[in-house]
Parts: sequence; structure tokens; C-alpha cells
Amino acid sequence: MMLLRVLACLLSSFSFFEEAAGGGEKRFRDRHQRIGHFKKGDIIVVHAGAPQWFYNNADEDLVVVVLQDNVNNANQLDQNPRG
Repeated sequence: MMLLRVLACLLSSFSFFEEAAGGGEKRFRDRHQRIGHFKKGDIIVVHAGAPQWFYNNADEDLVVVVLQDNVNNANQLDQNPRG
């Protein structure tokens, strides 16, 4: 689990490619799985490895503080944290 502390407003969503049925053709499909508006001071808990995209539509800078457990078994690549 990651704990995100939000210090400005933001909007989270993501989009992806999807294969067409039968043809193997890939096409862009814009799907917003989760869209949420957050305000200053909100705390968001995200599962480790979960895709998150943040869009700052506010007139001020967005500051996000991430607390992550790098010695957890979810960090399977190696013992070097990535930034």
C-alpha cells in the first residue's frame, strides 16, 4: 500500500489501448475507470502497483508526498528503491 498526501487539487484517471474482438487490432479507447476530485489536505491510499494518473487542474502547484515500504515483498525487483 502507498499513502499519498495531497496538498493541492487534482483529478485522477487513466486511459488504455484495447484489442478489438477477433481481429487482433489495437485501438485507443478512452475509459476513465476512476475519476475523483481531491482537495487540499486529502489523504489517498493506493495499493502498491496500482496505476494512477494525476491531473492538476488547479491554479496552484500540486505537491504529493508518497510513503512507500521498499522492504516489502511487493518490491520484487531488487533492494534499490526507484524514484
